[in-house]
Amino acid sequence: MDIRVLFKKTKEAKKFKAGKTICQEGTPGETMYVVLDGEVTISNGTEEVTLRPWDSCRIAPDEPRALSNRTNRPATILLAMPLAPA
Repeated sequence: MDIRVLFKKTKEAKKFKAGKTICQEGTPGETMYVVLDGEVTISNGTEEVTLRPWDSCRIAPDEPRALSNRTNRPATILLAMPLAPA
């Protein structure tokens, strides 16, 4: 079985429509995202990087970065941190 199938079935995996913002600049709390399907763009206002399946990024609290799906197809993102309380 493809491990991505397991990740997609968790409540932390979210599907974002084309053109949607996933995380805006200055969002409180530390987060880590893993791209499961599609592509997303991370930007710090001056530079941009495209993340593809299995790429990840960590955004520190109040860090000036934004994560968005700028493509014309959905992207599935796993919120790897913070985890929901057990």
